[in-house]
Amino acid sequence: MFNKLFFIGFAALCLGCEKQTVYNGQPLNISVFNGLDDGFLVYGNYSGSRPVTFLSSQFISNGGAMPVGFIESPVHARYFASPDTLETDKPVLDQELDVENGKSYSLYLIGDKSNADYLFFENKFKGAEAGDSVTYLQVVNISNDQPVSVNIKGAPKGSLINSLAYKEAAPFLELSADNHHPVYEFEFRDAATGDLLFTETVEGITGFPNEVNRFLYKNWTLVFMGQRGATNLNAIKVRKTYYQIK
Repeated sequence: MFNKLFFIGFAALCLGCEKQTVYNGQPLNISVFNGLDDGFLVYGNYSGSRPVTFLSSQFISNGGAMPVGFIESPVHARYFASPDTLETDKPVLDQELDVENGKSYSLYLIGDKSNADYLFFENKFKGAEAGDSVTYLQVVNISNDQPVSVNIKGAPKGSLINSLAYKEAAPFLELSADNHHPVYEFEFRDAATGDLLFTETVEGITGFPNEVNRFLYKNWTLVFMGQRGATNLNAIKVRKTYYQIK
């Protein structure tokens, strides 16, 4: 049975469809992040066969995320690598996800495409409250090289997150998002030695002129990925993902 799904932020065009389903409930949302090694692209399939309908909307770039919405559970997710060099029609991940209607989740595809792993969890977003200007940051570690710590540049090592293991997501942390904090520099370190692994600069915390502010009272994530000592596609890096909460 085909899962009933729609894609958030995309116009859903279904060629040849004669029947439309009127949606009257709260959706089930999954943010899918492509963290596979070697820069492979993936596309998703939730229908039980190779994707045809919505093909372009299911395409997920490496280091990028795609929000997908479903009208109802269960969700049986399959993801295929591009270019596809595995056995014919063999997905890199074939997994039935434990989900509930009306909730939001994150799914991270991890590792080598011939033996892919994944991280899946329910999103525990923070809601905006009246008061000071703030933003809500989460950090996810999908680098299997080592646990990491995180601090803001100039602050003590590990002062933001003391230790975050592989396949672990920190809770959303509240940071100031006022005119005194338009930019943050986050330092990712080896949690055991304190060695600096990567610095990620995030600008526009207070917004840019004529643009929607992606940070003020918003939930967002820094994804730590890659391998220490690797170069090119598998080098250590950090990617941002954003969540649209209505």
